[in-house]
Amino acid sequence: MIPRSTFYNYFEDKYDLLEYVFDTLSADMFGGAVGYSFEGLLAGTKSTFSLIDTNRTKIDQILKRNGEGGWFYHALQMKFFRKMKESFLDCPHSTALVFSPELTACFCASALWSLLDLKFNSQLPLTTEDAEKFLLAAINYEGLGMRYGGNQSCH
Repeated sequence: MIPRSTFYNYFEDKYDLLEYVFDTLSADMFGGAVGYSFEGLLAGTKSTFSLIDTNRTKIDQILKRNGEGGWFYHALQMKFFRKMKESFLDCPHSTALVFSPELTACFCASALWSLLDLKFNSQLPLTTEDAEKFLLAAINYEGLGMRYGGNQSCH
């Protein structure tokens, strides 16, 4: 525990802390064009899995205290979906999408969140190789019109 006064020196409230935690967790996942390509999704997933593995004990304590259905978990999920949508909307290549950027981002976020949910809440040894196989099977990147294997950049 830290003294309340120390906490408020750094954060306005628990929601400000949540914002900081999410920004820290998602820095690699949403940097540049990450959400828009298979390579980007995989790179973000690898870095996030590594962060989860490194901080497993702390994450387990937070989730145990707040629960899977708690405000922290729900807020993290909502921020994740919002950030994924922004990464698609901000990309100039979004005009190549077969479906709207919002729909495509929501679909990709759902697939990716299912992996993160398992990694957060399960003791299953989910690896980045498992994640790569799942993402390749679950998302038809070419069919959605997403850049795939190219060197285009969204930023």
